[in-house]
Amino acid sequence: MPSTPTLRPFADAIDTQDWDTLRTMLAPDFHGLFVQDGRTFDADSFVAFQRDYPGRWRFEVVEHLVSGDRVVARSRVSDGEQVFWVATFATVTDGLVSDLVEVWTEAVTGPGKVAG
Repeated sequence: MPSTPTLRPFADAIDTQDWDTLRTMLAPDFHGLFVQDGRTFDADSFVAFQRDYPGRWRFEVVEHLVSGDRVVARSRVSDGEQVFWVATFATVTDGLVSDLVEVWTEAVTGPGKVAG
């Protein structure tokens, strides 16, 4: 990841299903949490979850904020029929995502386009 913390390459790796690149972006002591169900991940289990999730999903960062080593992104995740919105809160240490907390909405149907 670049020296300025960002989640855009992280999201791009998930969107393009580039699992090897995604793994290189996660710190050895990575810890992930999905708030909605309490599921936790280390680096390898996070990549495996993304890789093994059924269907073809697109991951689009809509809004991205950085403050020091903390990064927040609001993203749209869709399989073309269902849309989920996700808020991602991350700590980027030495260019690697070391801590990740995600909060997912319930699925909505339709395009889920951003107004504006």
